[in-house]
Amino acid sequence: MPELPSASELLARHAIEPPLNNISEPWRDKETYLAVQYQILRAEGVEGLRYSVDCFRRNPGMMDDQETCTYVKVRIRGYLMTRLGPACRISFSTERAGRKIMWQYSKRLTPGTLVALTPVGDSFSSICKVGVVAQRPYHNGLDQNPPQVDIFWADIDNAVVNPGQELVMVESRNGYFEAIRHALVGLQHALNTPCPIDKYLVFLNQDDRPASFIEQNPVLDLSSLVHHPPSSVDRNSPAYNGAGELIAARRPLMKCNILGSPPELQGVTTLDQSQIAAVHRIVTKELAIVQGPPGTGKTFTSVQSLKIMLANRRPADPPVIVAAQTNHSLDQLLALCQGAGAKVMRVGRRTEHEEIKERTVYMLARRGRSATDAAFKALEKDRRRNIDDISSLAASVFPEDMLDPDRLLQAGIITKVQYNSLLGSEWGVAESPKGGSPFDKWLGNAKTPAILEKIQNSGHEVEEADDDRPEYEFDAGLDSMVEADGEDRIDGTFIPFHHKWTGTPPQGRRGLAQALEAIDNEEDLYNVDEHLRGGVYQLLQDRLLDVWEASFYPLLRDAVGRARTAKANKWRRDIGLIQEHSIDVVGCTTTGLTKYRGFLAAMEPRSLLVEEAAQTREANIASALYPTLRQLILVGDHQQLTPQCDVQVLGGEPWYLNISMFERLINRLPFTRLNRQRRMAPELRIILNGFYPDLEDHPVVLTQRPPVAGMGHRHSFFFTHSWPEETDVDNSKFNRQEAEMIVRFFGYLVKNGLKASKITILTYYHGQRKKLVRLLQRDPLVGGAPSFFNVCTVDSYQGEENEVVILSLVRSPKPGERYSVGFLDNKNRATVAVSRARRGFFVFGNKDNLLNANEYSFVLWGRVWNGFLTQGRVAPAKGLPLVCQNHGEETWFQTPEDFIENSGGCGRACEAARPCGHPCKLNCHVTEHAALPCLQACAKFLNCGHKCASTCSNLCFCPCAEFVSPQTLQEREDYGHIAVSRSFQRVRPPPTASNVGPRRGKWIGLRGKTPAGQDRNKRATGSGNASSLAMGSTDGNKRNKNAIERGSSRVDRDESGCDATRCPQPWQSFSRNPTKYDEEVDRDRPGQPLPVLDVAIRETYKQTALVNGQRTTVAAKQDVPNTGKYGFEREVLGQDSIAFSTSCAPLTQGQLSRPSDNYPSEGEECLIDI
Repeated sequence: MPELPSASELLARHAIEPPLNNISEPWRDKETYLAVQYQILRAEGVEGLRYSVDCFRRNPGMMDDQETCTYVKVRIRGYLMTRLGPACRISFSTERAGRKIMWQYSKRLTPGTLVALTPVGDSFSSICKVGVVAQRPYHNGLDQNPPQVDIFWADIDNAVVNPGQELVMVESRNGYFEAIRHALVGLQHALNTPCPIDKYLVFLNQDDRPASFIEQNPVLDLSSLVHHPPSSVDRNSPAYNGAGELIAARRPLMKCNILGSPPELQGVTTLDQSQIAAVHRIVTKELAIVQGPPGTGKTFTSVQSLKIMLANRRPADPPVIVAAQTNHSLDQLLALCQGAGAKVMRVGRRTEHEEIKERTVYMLARRGRSATDAAFKALEKDRRRNIDDISSLAASVFPEDMLDPDRLLQAGIITKVQYNSLLGSEWGVAESPKGGSPFDKWLGNAKTPAILEKIQNSGHEVEEADDDRPEYEFDAGLDSMVEADGEDRIDGTFIPFHHKWTGTPPQGRRGLAQALEAIDNEEDLYNVDEHLRGGVYQLLQDRLLDVWEASFYPLLRDAVGRARTAKANKWRRDIGLIQEHSIDVVGCTTTGLTKYRGFLAAMEPRSLLVEEAAQTREANIASALYPTLRQLILVGDHQQLTPQCDVQVLGGEPWYLNISMFERLINRLPFTRLNRQRRMAPELRIILNGFYPDLEDHPVVLTQRPPVAGMGHRHSFFFTHSWPEETDVDNSKFNRQEAEMIVRFFGYLVKNGLKASKITILTYYHGQRKKLVRLLQRDPLVGGAPSFFNVCTVDSYQGEENEVVILSLVRSPKPGERYSVGFLDNKNRATVAVSRARRGFFVFGNKDNLLNANEYSFVLWGRVWNGFLTQGRVAPAKGLPLVCQNHGEETWFQTPEDFIENSGGCGRACEAARPCGHPCKLNCHVTEHAALPCLQACAKFLNCGHKCASTCSNLCFCPCAEFVSPQTLQEREDYGHIAVSRSFQRVRPPPTASNVGPRRGKWIGLRGKTPAGQDRNKRATGSGNASSLAMGSTDGNKRNKNAIERGSSRVDRDESGCDATRCPQPWQSFSRNPTKYDEEVDRDRPGQPLPVLDVAIRETYKQTALVNGQRTTVAAKQDVPNTGKYGFEREVLGQDSIAFSTSCAPLTQGQLSRPSDNYPSEGEECLIDI
């Protein structure tokens, strides 16, 4: 049975129910076992598209919905002749989507997707043409108008070659056919190839016996398991020789009979006892099953086992095959193997690992073969001949110029009399003017270019990307299942199937009927009315294609056959690379196990190791049991994620498509479980006890997992709330307030010194993920560095870990609605979600909803809740506890707004002395004072005899004529107060009345440059004295500078009448009273720019007022009378950042005037680049 569905399968009115799957008892025979796997798998791959075809048949005018994508105005544009066979290029319209498609991010028409096409008038009533998406022709092919895509026809005899035929194409949103296609083929091959592993899979054989090649030679070298000299050796002894002790410890294990108990390795290995037992099972058993709970070192154990297998591998032995579910996991495994000294080869090129890229079959072949073998040359010569034949036929049917009358006469499309009429006496017998055609004169003005139809594809609404932009972490999804095969990249010769010129058709149906009558009855074509000649010419084009259409199919069939032969020959050539490069390990994904079955089987492997086996479908492994295989190793954890099932009903009882081979066998056959975790702090492991009660802590987690800064002694906390969930346009859940709370907490952790890259936010829903990403993008701390934060769905994060994990549970009903958790009650997902953190795990969700939605959710999340509760890590009535690093004070936050005034510390005043000697006026913060500007007045007297008119962090300045600006670096340092040694480059002049434009709130200040050789970390925090750019401020420096330019020596005086440049104001006189402090800051030097090291400042202009002796914003206290003061709330954008505010007075008459539309509005943001 072909792996691709037939037209009759897709045209079926009702689904075909597959047979029941047996997961607990032995099978009757291998044929029954494989047949059931095949039919269930095929149902998943085909049923989604069959349903979409049926929906369109019942409603041909349907728009896109949650199940189906519909494409109209589909026409073929030509054929791309590739080494994989002929790919038909089609164009189409997405007008049924109702919104614009973001093709760069969308998963519509992903390569490997199954599509069905039907003529526009048939609507799948009787005609269905099946295709598989080959590729998007180039990176912007789908952004063209019309968009285009290449497809392979399931049946080449059913291909479309007429560009004039309009089609409709449907795609199912459920099921990814490429993920199962090759497994279907592999299952058919497995039926005819017996394997020693069959007895375990089919009959659940309980014999825990060694592999046959181990029984024949049980003495192995196990010395690689010795990682260090014996712990009993005194390493402080003068006679200690580390290398000699290590060799001595390894010597007894160089010849060890492996058939007995595991060797004694205490004191010489980093493996724990469960890992040693697992290694022993992997190395010896015919079927080895190893369960590895989170953090127990599954991959490390696999690599240690592979090192033994490779150390005992003879030159003539085949390489070991390793497979993993995702490309990322496979690359990690191969990199570890390569680091252990193995020579690896990767099958498939979808890798981002730089070292592994060089070990793909494609790259090894490029370096290893200097000349192409004779068989390949012969095949390539035949393929080129086939392409030339198709090109010649296409050129005769779709000529570059006008139709050839000789070709029309030869095909019997026109009569001899009509032919002669075209070649009338004016042209001479059978002659045409140079470069012309008889049809040029005959058509006259009716000749027109055959321009490809332009299609309107855009809508009012932009479709959200299926995955967010790639610079953020996103789900493995389909990407992990798509394989790219080296030399089989979809390149080739494109043969267009369209006319360059055509005729202008007559208007209306009557005109077309008249044209048809004319071509059939009029002998002298010059007697045809001129307004009908364009239609007659189009009829001639169509009839010529009708005559020659059948001639294309044998050539296309020949191209398909040659592609299959070339692929088999390529595999034979690539097998030679194994010996040429002395390959020890060959790696591929579990999809690659089936896709490259012929290539892998040709290696005659005897050992196959599958990582993430519990997440791999049974069919993928069953179809990869090659006849030479003597050992199958399954490593995974069936308590974590299970195989994905696109057709949900097939995942559960009675078909159990989401039950892996690993889970089915571990319930009936012997296995080894790893039991010591090295990831989580003990506090986090206790939360996991409900899932793994026997899990132990390795000593490393007792000493090397410090608490998270800013959280006191806590490694975890469960913040519960009742904020209601919402549903987005894609029917995915999100919780706005929960997301805001998480992002604020994220920022708090960053302010306390934790790198943003060390935090992962997990959520169950794509809608919440999108919301979190948007909020983080806008967050001042991390929005400018998107690669520094990770927001992932739970399903995409298995096998990963991070220092801190924040879990967003989303689900929370609106008042009056019933409790509901959706798929939060999935135990496997919950296990992954609560086991990814190393040092800190913080959960945000509605506890009442989790525990009351249903009984299963109560049991599942009750375990998690108890893990927090028994350790005192919940406080529903109080909120989220934050602990100040400076004072040890604990503060409880309950809403996102509580974070607004927090700078990473507590609510106390800082009061610490700055490096300049001034006391810090800010609230408690964790940022070093050297990184923060001091805005208090400078008390230094200058060379002119006047007191400095600048602030402490800026270069000294005086507006008088006697003041000499510092010229040398030493002078700058002398006048810089805090080792100011920066050179300044004006990026843009400060705003004046003449250069203030309509671009509101966007000023650029001065950009500091670090002098050569100076330590970046010791750069000054000051700024140029001429850059007072705070909008809405009384800029004293600018005003005095303008006075100097006018030749005036007038200086301003403060409210007491004192000369602002001469009267000393020592910092000791600064009052902590905010009113007095405002006066000091406002006078002469209001709103100075904030000079920060290589970061920007986000300023939000807000009206302020005094409330109970504290400066606040009017927005926060609407009932407070306006004091006439305005200010900027400033937040430094950087890793070590702090939020603070300063105030300034509004502009008055005579100062710099701005049009009202240029004055900053309430809440407006201004970016200043320092």
